[in-house]
Amino acid sequence: MFIDPHEIANVLGLPGVKLMHDEAAGLPINVLVQMPSCVPSAPGLENAGATLGVAEVKEAMGWPNIIGLGEMMNFPGVTFKDEKMLGEIAATQAAHKTVGGHYASPDLGLPFHGYVAGGPADDHEGTRIDDAIARVRQGMRAMLRLGSAWYDVAAQIKAVTECGIDPRNFILCTDDSHSGTLVHEGHMNRVVRHAIAQGLKPITALQMATLNTAQHFGLERELGSITPGRRADLILTSDLTTLPIEMVIAHGKVLAENGKLTADIPVYAYPKSARDTVKMGRKLAAKDFDITAPKGASQVKARVIGVIENQAPTKALERTLKVSQGIALMDRAQDVCQIALVERHRATGKVKERYGLGSQYAGRGRRRHRRREQRQSAGAGRAADCRADVG
Repeated sequence: MFIDPHEIANVLGLPGVKLMHDEAAGLPINVLVQMPSCVPSAPGLENAGATLGVAEVKEAMGWPNIIGLGEMMNFPGVTFKDEKMLGEIAATQAAHKTVGGHYASPDLGLPFHGYVAGGPADDHEGTRIDDAIARVRQGMRAMLRLGSAWYDVAAQIKAVTECGIDPRNFILCTDDSHSGTLVHEGHMNRVVRHAIAQGLKPITALQMATLNTAQHFGLERELGSITPGRRADLILTSDLTTLPIEMVIAHGKVLAENGKLTADIPVYAYPKSARDTVKMGRKLAAKDFDITAPKGASQVKARVIGVIENQAPTKALERTLKVSQGIALMDRAQDVCQIALVERHRATGKVKERYGLGSQYAGRGRRRHRRREQRQSAGAGRAADCRADVG
């Protein structure tokens, strides 16, 4: 497993990353850590709990369980030669480690080319077949993700199944998989099953989750294949398509069998400094979440974040909302619901409110959740465009 502990870094900084690094190193399975690159992720737009820079990246590159630099989310910074971003990439490359990418833009022209030239070697933010093709043509690894909310495999896997592009440059991955998804549906086995359901050969899907990943991070002499001299990290399954995990072997030892943990794994003791990190500053009340309308207004035009179902990109929308007693109201008929950002690092007590559209709070979410798997398997009913104009 390869992880990027960005969230704990955003709260605890470098000490938090070191905690996860040390815990991962002590586990009986392989959990390799990428050093978070963008803390804060949006400088100037957020109050993070910590700040990481070039000096911290250089220090972390010397830790034994660090495999590379985590997703470089500040893609405009790379394209336009931000000194900090390029310094972190240079420190990683000097340590002969892999730079992770995060190009969350549909623009596959010069900004994309500049980003790739800056050093990121992979990207998991693609949502279209054109994105997958553009990335591998530029020498990147296209990471196709399936998270709890992000369903980006079906569209992009057509680059392999329909366009015939070499699958060696594709990696299956997760992103933001919630605990319920992990318990009830699985982790990487879920992604592999999903890729197979889109028409990918089972052996190729397994390759994208194992050997391709090991090669990408320069570990193919240790991991990724069942061959002499490699670590004995295996799963036993009776069916390559449905992929029931009947036994888990790590470093030659049986850890789990028939869904039950058989190994004794000690609890990692996190220090007091890593607990009670939510600092509110005051007790919040319902009125803290009111969005006040201009005086005398009976309705307002509000900016709304439009959700694209099962994808990370959003839309910038506007909707007209009613006002009652000076407060702008949610509108379930339009599927406009209220969201809030509460500052939790510095005990300022600040709350920022916004509106979101498409979140299906009006009771239709469960039906949409069941339908999305059906639509993904149907492949959107169109042939893949294998030309992929990329600028």
